[in-house]
Amino acid sequence: MYESGRWFWADLLKILAVFGVVLIHSSAPFLVQYKQAGELIWWSGNLYNSASRWCIPVFIMLSGAFLLRKTQKDSVHTFFKRRVQRIAIPFLIWSVIYYLWRVYANNEPLPLSSFFTLFLQEPVYYHLWFFYVLIVLYIFAPVIGSYLKGAQRQNVAYFLIVWFLFASVLPVIEEYFGFQSYFSLGNIASAFYYVGYFVLGYLLKDMQLNRKLIVYMSLVFFVSFMFTAYGTFFLTVVENGGEFDGLLYEYFSFNVSAMAVALFLMVNRLKAPKHKLGLRVVSETAVCVPGIFLVHAMFIALFIRGMLGFTLDQNTIHPLLGIPLFALSVFLSSLVIVYIIRKIPVIKYSVP
Repeated sequence: MYESGRWFWADLLKILAVFGVVLIHSSAPFLVQYKQAGELIWWSGNLYNSASRWCIPVFIMLSGAFLLRKTQKDSVHTFFKRRVQRIAIPFLIWSVIYYLWRVYANNEPLPLSSFFTLFLQEPVYYHLWFFYVLIVLYIFAPVIGSYLKGAQRQNVAYFLIVWFLFASVLPVIEEYFGFQSYFSLGNIASAFYYVGYFVLGYLLKDMQLNRKLIVYMSLVFFVSFMFTAYGTFFLTVVENGGEFDGLLYEYFSFNVSAMAVALFLMVNRLKAPKHKLGLRVVSETAVCVPGIFLVHAMFIALFIRGMLGFTLDQNTIHPLLGIPLFALSVFLSSLVIVYIIRKIPVIKYSVP
């Protein structure tokens, strides 16, 4: 533990995960350009996107690792009061901001009176879908936490096996073979697809691997990454003639699950370094992570459209280098603005 009870490995994993989100959104446009841009450009986007798919599952695992234990100690009232302050209020504020952005910056014909209808039916902006999943998981967190506190190990293992089969294996089989079984869960935005990560985070938080197992986890991560990248190439190019197929990109797919668990366990083993400046940078960056998640989509649009007086995009140099450099620019810009917002009275509550 370091700096007032914070966990270094968890803070580091949060930072890596939010950068992974930015990298996904920075590389995504190239995935639908196979025919126009060519194979090398497409592979640039595919490699970075495939290597980052673990980010959302890891975010949920981190939530489960720490929040489910809080539900076992705090009252339901205390738990939800804190969640409303940290998640619900900023989510609502930024939904309004992005709604106005769509109306006035994107010039979309959306009447202002339609905000709440849209808000309840779909994410106001593409990246905000994650908060809907998170809120549903938080609603059920006290129940899940109570169950885990008294559940036998074999019952928890049974739950995870059922979750994996129905939420990870079955959807991939159904989509690949083009059918929907009676057991299908339907809406892929359902929180059930992610509840297993919530529980896994709780179970794996204190698990320490020896060096031999770390090597195995490294291999699992690498093999899963390569399977995601080459599998997506096969589905998109070989089977679909260049039309993008994101089956193996799904955050609940078995290959992404393997990457997420492997990385979680590897980073979990890291100890805080003794360098005080480095610790402070990690700690202060980590508290800005939810805010970075919220604002980064706006910076992507600002840079690409030249709305700040200059244009910066993934094609400034070859995408193989341009994608990560663009993502880093978006990440650092988002970090700076969130850091400033957190220092200003009243508006600081707009970021978690």
